[in-house]
Amino acid sequence: NQDLFSLQNPTSPENKYLRDNLIFNLFQVINKNFRIFDNINAVEIWKVFNQNFTDREKLHLWATIYQREVQNWQQNNIFVLKNAFEKLTKAYNLKWKIDYVQLNDNLKLDQYFSKQAELIKKIGHPKQSWFILFNKQPVGLIFTLHPYYHKNFKIQEKAQITFLEVDLEKLIDLKSKTKSKSIQKVDYYTLEDQIVSRDLSFVLSKQESYWKVLDAVSKIRE
Repeated sequence: NQDLFSLQNPTSPENKYLRDNLIFNLFQVINKNFRIFDNINAVEIWKVFNQNFTDREKLHLWATIYQREVQNWQQNNIFVLKNAFEKLTKAYNLKWKIDYVQLNDNLKLDQYFSKQAELIKKIGHPKQSWFILFNKQPVGLIFTLHPYYHKNFKIQEKAQITFLEVDLEKLIDLKSKTKSKSIQKVDYYTLEDQIVSRDLSFVLSKQESYWKVLDAVSKIRE
């Protein structure tokens, strides 16, 4: 592969190239253990490499959750990984608004996440795949593996496998900017808040964002 960095003295032919994506190793963890465990959590923090990108070497975080069967919406892997990301931003003391945007042609993505978008189109569930925008910048993604791939690996049809990816270097860069510039705190609502406390329901076009609706509703006088 011309995009990848190759090693002169690899430990084995399978490890000839530096990885440009961490998802496949995490999926191997699930594939080796799902017959034994009902729930699997795995995290990896390491660098990804690509010769054709402007940033040839970047530090990324990947996390995955496997559940044999999701009993209720509170246990949905999407919510668990969203909360994990939001806790991570709090640990970095970052207070910008977080947007979860489904994949669309209007998204402005860098080289790496443009490539990830192509991957998600192939393996992600179309209704459970989002890019994470922080201060309007793409910093990560969260998606559920399409059930079609469960059959290929003999994984239970009702199982849920969800992945979270975060570009840690972007978060570190944003954190460094907060030292020289005061940041106005922005309160945001999670999907749980939307489900638990909502009084109104809307059917919207895919192009309309949740935040646009929230902004319109917040301007309504009591």
